[in-house]
Amino acid sequence: MSLFNLINFPKKKSRNSIELDYNKLPVMGAEELIHFTGQQNRIMSIKRIVKIDNERFQILYLDVIYNFAELVQLMPASQAHHHAVPGGLFIHTLEVIEHAMRLRQQYKLPAFAEPEVQERERHAWTYAIFVAAILHDIGKRVSMCSFLCKEKAYSAYEAKPLSQTTNKNYKLVFHKTKYHELHEKIGLSLIDIIPPAGKIFIFSNLRIVKEMMAYIHGDKFNHGMIGEIIIKADKKSTGESLAHSPTRKFKGASKENIGERLMTQLRLMIASNDFIINKSNANIYTTDEGYTYCVSKVIVDAIREQLQKENVTDIPADNNRIFDIFQEYGFAETNHYTGKSIHYVQIFHNGNSKVFTVLKFRTNKLFQVLPEKFDGKIEEIRDKESAKENKIPTVTANETSPPETVTENQTPATELSSNDNNKNDILDKISTETATNTPSIPATEKNNYDKTGEDIFAKTPPEPVTENQTPATEKNKFQNSDKTDLASDFLEWCRKNILEKSIIINESYGPIQKVSINGSSVIALVTPRIFSMFAESIGMANPTDKSTFTKIQSKIHQKKLNIPAARGQIHVFKIKKSINNALNKNIKIRHYLFAIDVFCGNDNEVKEIINKIDDNTNLVKI
Repeated sequence: MSLFNLINFPKKKSRNSIELDYNKLPVMGAEELIHFTGQQNRIMSIKRIVKIDNERFQILYLDVIYNFAELVQLMPASQAHHHAVPGGLFIHTLEVIEHAMRLRQQYKLPAFAEPEVQERERHAWTYAIFVAAILHDIGKRVSMCSFLCKEKAYSAYEAKPLSQTTNKNYKLVFHKTKYHELHEKIGLSLIDIIPPAGKIFIFSNLRIVKEMMAYIHGDKFNHGMIGEIIIKADKKSTGESLAHSPTRKFKGASKENIGERLMTQLRLMIASNDFIINKSNANIYTTDEGYTYCVSKVIVDAIREQLQKENVTDIPADNNRIFDIFQEYGFAETNHYTGKSIHYVQIFHNGNSKVFTVLKFRTNKLFQVLPEKFDGKIEEIRDKESAKENKIPTVTANETSPPETVTENQTPATELSSNDNNKNDILDKISTETATNTPSIPATEKNNYDKTGEDIFAKTPPEPVTENQTPATEKNKFQNSDKTDLASDFLEWCRKNILEKSIIINESYGPIQKVSINGSSVIALVTPRIFSMFAESIGMANPTDKSTFTKIQSKIHQKKLNIPAARGQIHVFKIKKSINNALNKNIKIRHYLFAIDVFCGNDNEVKEIINKIDDNTNLVKI
């Protein structure tokens, strides 16, 4: 198996020239699968991007791709979503690799490191991104389906690949969908497709290992640029498939298309009068222009609740993911300002006005019989701040509006109260700054999180306490956070982590940095990441919810512990542009600043550690 074979393998078969029997899918060797799926040009493109010699590319990259091909054969990437075609998992994974390799070229890694270090580690970081990409969905070989050969399952962990056995055919038998989410963690069990030389190459660099393991285990706080790049590449490949694929269900799959299931449920609930339509406290508003606006959180929560009653278990718990599904499948209209599915509308009725976070659909996709017209005015706006500039009270789908007559089984619209001006200011600042979970998104890219007033991070279930975690008995004292000095506890927690070396100051992508402002050294804490880490460690409910870290920040503001920015509380930095580090100029990072004396309090040991550390001169305040 060589580059020569790859280029010169006779093109006897193509994706369209074989009539497949899905009960007897043909066992293929790697080269045959590459040509059947038409991926030889993509592999050569990957080689051009990584820029290493033929021998190393063969060992570190091509042999791994061949091993992956032998393992997954003609599996789809999903039953009824993206790349739901024979060979779809192989195609999708190579697309992710190619997109990730191109994205990797935009960054000097590791960030904040000296140019000499970045150059020395250049190929190691590139290879780590390749490995993360090829492992990102490999667990589906175990969690999504089994290979049935002569009525016997052929395991992913067999000593030989299928093509080296006497088996000529196999059938894919799909597992229950409740097991599908295991694929991310299972992927690491199949890492033996990586050669020993490749493992040594990346696992000797613990900074790389930290980011890779964080990505594989869904740790968004620590997955760094490796995680960001793979997520973007995965989303790009998925979006392209959904936009161009003629079919969205693999033949023989046990699962229907999730986008169509969600849309069908929404239509059924509208037809069943489950929502309030075109009233002052409605969840759904229609316009004369042929569009319908659905209050996002209310609608999605209601759909999920109804499907769960019908024992449907594969609906995402994260609302943002469902918003994206409606957009990916072409049902929800795209917001041209943000490129996302979320829109904002201002509703005027009886002298009052409200702003809602909504999904926008074409009316003919939802209604067979049009409802009565809304007797108020509906105006689509760019964002919530646009309404606030006109001194109009802003609301989103989180708190209940003044009651209007609601018929039985209808779901009332919900809003966010704006009575507390101080709280609103904090929320608006966080929304304006666009809270992100890592400091690595270039300014030229759209952020991954919408300004919705809902969770900006995917929620994760509570983990069991391990050796280094805060015991439950210690967490309990923080449960009633209103009676706790959160500001002091937060700074104490930061100092404790510095002493225990759980957090290293000025570490690449670390949450605590030491920077210079106006000639004075200060401590810079990455927001909202550091506050969510603290909230999770002490057992606060919904640690990644904006309202949770806002509560911590407001306590800090009340005690005037942080150094305010010229406008608001958040200071924005970018990575210094230099001749050797030109590309990272796009990365913007948001911080809360503290004077060193305030941050350290009476802890002289922490102060001594901080005083020995040089300022991070790679960060420049914007």
